[in-house]
Amino acid sequence: MKVTARIRSRAKAWYQAADKSVLTNVAFLVAISLSAVLLVSVTAFSWWSDNLAPSVTVGSRSITVSEMRQRGNLSAFRLSVEERRIRARVAAGTLSSATADAQIQSLKDQVDNINNAITSDAIDALLVAQLADERGVSASDDAINAAWLAESTLPELRLLRRISIDFVPAD
Repeated sequence: MKVTARIRSRAKAWYQAADKSVLTNVAFLVAISLSAVLLVSVTAFSWWSDNLAPSVTVGSRSITVSEMRQRGNLSAFRLSVEERRIRARVAAGTLSSATADAQIQSLKDQVDNINNAITSDAIDALLVAQLADERGVSASDDAINAAWLAESTLPELRLLRRISIDFVPAD
């Protein structure tokens, strides 16, 4: 075999092998890119459905999943504060154990039904907002600030007892 034929056959073999490996590398890069795009899109859709997707829709208004979650957390917080107050009253002796157990059981029933209560409250709020818009009713800033102040503060309940000793001076 001539030298040029041998070089030519080696070059052809190298070219065919290199071409296939380049195609393989390109195919892997495309597969990795598609996997990355799929992962990003699934992550984005998951975040959207957990936060921005409408949970309750009434007419043209809706409440998102994150707003419903916040309403649920707020309701659960209110119920836990009420339970702590009941337990504090039992510890202070101003409430009997039987009455406290009944009230705590009522609170636990409310916690069990919190999803239904939040959903119905959200539907009611959307209906009220829709009717208010239709009739041109709006709230003043003072009313909103007063409602926010009442909502964001918890009144303190303290039991104060005074021990007094009548002082009688010794003669």
